[in-house]
Amino acid sequence: MKPTEKRAASVRLLDVRIRRTSQAIFLAAFFLLLVHAKPNASSGSGPGSTSQISWFFLVDPLITSMNAIAARTVVYGSLWMLLILIPTVVLGRLFCGWICPLGTLNHLAAYVGSRFSRKKRSSPTSNYRSWQAIKYLLIISGTAAAAFGMNLAGWIDPISLLVRSTGLSLLPTVSSRKYTVIYQPHYGMSIALAVMFALLLAANLRTTRFWCRALCPLGALLGLTSRWSRLTLVKNEKTCNRCRHCQAHCQGGDNPMPGEEWKRSECHLCANCVASCPSGSLKFGLEGASPEQREPDLKRRAVCGAAVAGLVGTTLLRAEAVRATHKRAPVRPPGALEEWAFLSRCIRCGECMRVCPNHALQPAFIEGGLAGIWTPELAAQIGYCEPSCVLCSQVGPTGAIGL
Repeated sequence: MKPTEKRAASVRLLDVRIRRTSQAIFLAAFFLLLVHAKPNASSGSGPGSTSQISWFFLVDPLITSMNAIAARTVVYGSLWMLLILIPTVVLGRLFCGWICPLGTLNHLAAYVGSRFSRKKRSSPTSNYRSWQAIKYLLIISGTAAAAFGMNLAGWIDPISLLVRSTGLSLLPTVSSRKYTVIYQPHYGMSIALAVMFALLLAANLRTTRFWCRALCPLGALLGLTSRWSRLTLVKNEKTCNRCRHCQAHCQGGDNPMPGEEWKRSECHLCANCVASCPSGSLKFGLEGASPEQREPDLKRRAVCGAAVAGLVGTTLLRAEAVRATHKRAPVRPPGALEEWAFLSRCIRCGECMRVCPNHALQPAFIEGGLAGIWTPELAAQIGYCEPSCVLCSQVGPTGAIGL
């Protein structure tokens, strides 16, 4: 290998190392902030600090935009989402490949699975698949539901999902030994949340970053935003030896191999394709769009069907919630908004339950209807509400619980 080729290879590899370092830093920051917000066991009546994990919600454009549509209001600090949107417009889905903690866990699960898997696949599983368009249909349905006052984005928003899954099921099992058996954090549906989270990670053993490619609505939003990105994957078909290493190492299924249509909206900017190319036929640059680049290919019938499904689903959820609340209305935390206003803002992240010092706030199941799954409910048989405590109102990122 010539000296210039060695330098080029080292630069490509350095890009991957920088990305991995960024992923590690943000993943560690996420869990440090999540663990930082927990009750102070020594006092038994209040936590040692409030949650700072809300910063991840503030920069989440999906949570901010869906809350604005559903609640017809803008939460203080919403402009922080520009920290994600502006780089996406300029560079592409940098958040997905470099920052998102759930994306990093999926990436890690796929990497570990590939190391231990003995099954040799005859063809790469990272090719673009038509089912990757599902996430765009989900965000269309969610937007239609939000337009009618039903905020369901928190169910599958990656930040909300990760906070709920780890905060209510995994972290309580490794809590400090200062907790007694009585005050050990415990939450309803913790086993179900843990199983769902395990299945989400296990899906990466079959398809790399399945969640990110098929179901993530935030990824869909950023994919649509990245259509204006000037950063381009430049392909040199003349020097390509068709080894398909780039395709095998691709995390987004965006077809990086020269001669195929590159899906800009699916690219996570992981740079695996560039680093794995032995002939140096790939690079990222600002050369402008090429004929190979394609935006999301959504059929008009599918888009209309997703919008109708969101509207019809919202109507059915409202009717079902009214029937359920007539039988047994869920007891919300003190300061919570009226039920419909509460459902239009609550993102089901579980942070209010995490900081409740007496574990009185528990995730609801279908007590208030399907629309209320994973929303906080005051369970007096488990704990009591501390009169001087307002922590649940302090950690909520969307103002569903007021002071």
